[in-house]
Amino acid sequence: MRGVRAFLGAALLVPGLAMAQLDFGDGGYVTFALTESLGVEGDSLALTGGAGEGDIIAAGRATFGEGTAIILVRYDASGQRDGGFGNVPEQGFVSLLPADILGSGAGVAPSTPVSVLATGETFTVVFATASQELALVRFAQEGSVDTSFGTNGGLIVTPSGSGIQEMPRAATLDSQGRIVVVGHRLVSGQQQAAVWRLEQDGEPDTGFADDGVWVEPTAALTSSSFRAVTLIGDDIVAAGEALQGSEQVFDRTGALTGDLVLRLDASGNPDEQFGVDGEVYLLGEIDEVPVNLASPGGIAAAGGRIAVTGRTMMPGPNLGYFLLLDAETGEVSGDLDDGWRVPLLADGVRAEGRGVAALDEGVFAVTGFGQDAAAQAEALLITRFGPDDDDGFAQIDPAGLYPEVSPSGEHAGGNTARAYGSPAGSVLVAGFSNESGTSRLLLTRGFETPVDDDNDDDNGNGNDNGPIDNPIGGGGSGEPVGGGSSGGGPLGPLGLVLLGLLAVAVVRRRHR
Repeated sequence: MRGVRAFLGAALLVPGLAMAQLDFGDGGYVTFALTESLGVEGDSLALTGGAGEGDIIAAGRATFGEGTAIILVRYDASGQRDGGFGNVPEQGFVSLLPADILGSGAGVAPSTPVSVLATGETFTVVFATASQELALVRFAQEGSVDTSFGTNGGLIVTPSGSGIQEMPRAATLDSQGRIVVVGHRLVSGQQQAAVWRLEQDGEPDTGFADDGVWVEPTAALTSSSFRAVTLIGDDIVAAGEALQGSEQVFDRTGALTGDLVLRLDASGNPDEQFGVDGEVYLLGEIDEVPVNLASPGGIAAAGGRIAVTGRTMMPGPNLGYFLLLDAETGEVSGDLDDGWRVPLLADGVRAEGRGVAALDEGVFAVTGFGQDAAAQAEALLITRFGPDDDDGFAQIDPAGLYPEVSPSGEHAGGNTARAYGSPAGSVLVAGFSNESGTSRLLLTRGFETPVDDDNDDDNGNGNDNGPIDNPIGGGGSGEPVGGGSSGGGPLGPLGLVLLGLLAVAVVRRRHR
């Protein structure tokens, strides 16, 4: 089996079979910064046309002397920035210090991602304040603050009671437009994983769990926090990390940190068929080496499976991972070929998974970053896992690094992934690409052909997607990313030979 997989990996490196071309903007990707020294990191994505379609709203953070601001940028499907969007005239973006509408202490917590959600004709941003409160700000389609929402357009939510600190880390919308938020609350210095559900007006949904919030019981754990969320119908599935306490929840004893996956029904009750009391705890091994720490970064669900990606800590470099769970029982899937926790990059190369999206035909796309040996820096990672020809599940893109998105050879990576298209054959990725020490919001799309669109329109849209007044990087490198010099074109003779040999290997394996 390993021999066939190794051969498959070699075949996938043939031009035209290797990594898919990135097809967003002029050079496969776009970047955005406020100035050459004032950067933005991309945290989340929303689509104006509903599931998988429409314009793209990228959300992130930028830190000024006054605090950390919410940044929103709008692009069309081809990667052209909407110059008419936002509250900064003719610059095409939103920059908002939440304290301006919510009061002192309501700035964005600097190290905590913001989540943008397409809520009907508006966009709602969910974030943790610098004072560790759950807060929302709502924007109209053109980027102005929707002052009809909350107080002057913003709202601080306190479903857990006065004096309890709330730290949201991810959010999504259910079928009724209710806002589902995951993260943790801090009580007497202890982190407790939490799930909130809010009505469309931002107020707690008192019919969910305990007056709008479910909180991890503390008896078995020293601390816990959720980092990612997805939905199965209106059931909520959250992934995060848990530090084992007085009760053993992992496969061995000790103060160990591993994956925590929770499934709640639409009323906020743990799904009794999923794991133990709705919870699954995972540690185990990767590449036959015991894992000392596992921390999820992204989660998605489709086809009766739940996909989780993140990073592990072990002797040697941290390894990014991908794993599958049965969506009904929470049991680890035996479909993956090389164990149930699979490295994102081969040969022990350092990596981290931060986002995962469910694409068409049962495929999951993962993003994050991996160590690029040539540049000695972190490079954007995008890879896919999907059904193979042997009724199993395998990695489709073993060499999914894109150093081209950081032309200076500095760090770059993806923070979130979103399915795009109908059917969903593409993945949108938002993240970061550093230039001269400044983090730029990175946005790209991969795995399908580009969308044909005009380069400019009357709103000032164009591909000069660098910072204000002084672009640093524009639309990218100007060359197709991935696939080598032949891009996604026809296979050469060597590729045909390798495909023939691969077919023979697969036939032999089936008839063993």
